[in-house]
Amino acid sequence: MFVLPQGYKLTTKGRAAIALHERYCDCLLGQGIEDPEKLLRSAAALPAPSGRGSVPSLPVNGFPGERMMARRYLRGGLMRFINRGLYLDGERAFRELAITVEAASCGIPTVEVLAAVSIKAAGPLYRCFLFTRELPECIDLPAYLRGRSAAGSFSEDKQAVLERAAAAARLMHDRGFFHADLNMKNILVDTAKPESLYIIDWDKSRRFDLLSHSRRTANIVRFCRSMIKLAGKGVPVYEQDADLFLRAYSDDGQFVRICRERLQRSVALRKNIWKLVDK
Repeated sequence: MFVLPQGYKLTTKGRAAIALHERYCDCLLGQGIEDPEKLLRSAAALPAPSGRGSVPSLPVNGFPGERMMARRYLRGGLMRFINRGLYLDGERAFRELAITVEAASCGIPTVEVLAAVSIKAAGPLYRCFLFTRELPECIDLPAYLRGRSAAGSFSEDKQAVLERAAAAARLMHDRGFFHADLNMKNILVDTAKPESLYIIDWDKSRRFDLLSHSRRTANIVRFCRSMIKLAGKGVPVYEQDADLFLRAYSDDGQFVRICRERLQRSVALRKNIWKLVDK
């Protein structure tokens, strides 16, 4: 069960349950937030911000210059071929709203959630959506590194941004937060102020009184694994960059060693699986 954060209100309209930021409540209801599919169709022709894939951008009516990003919850993996966007859990978006707001209140740089919407679809199934205020100058970390790779000072830029990403992850962990999908694409970099970055997409994330060593390790290894995966897709990162990230995250030699070993085992296992698939 989620707890609605202060500054938000819960309302229903038709088949939709909507958690709304109080500042944007009237304008979003007037804009038709209870029918996210219709809103997304109206945004279909708008270009997505660089590095953010197909996440649509929409104006926020009544707030000139402000835009919001709309995300529909969709399944990945093999399940996407059977059930792409229906869930038994109708509170999923509300819980992400709550954990995102909690992270922001603890000083972790992240996006501002404007609304979470849950639509009763058929029987016990729901469609869920999350709307966040757009950070107009931001792109994800892989896109930032690709864009900077032609610059003469790229190696210094890359080291600096990876160290900042490690510091943000360490802050998140020190405040007790476990990110369910910590990877390079869930770090946004402000291209106008590269010293500013943001951790996004808090779906299924949790906060603990004290984050365990094993959860910290799992998060960091997942991030480093995403570096290796994206390196094979043209992102200019290498094995030594994963090592740089580890050492920037912690000066505990034992922790770094454990992460390295788990990362190596994980990468080796992935390669063996793909060899079997290729056969």
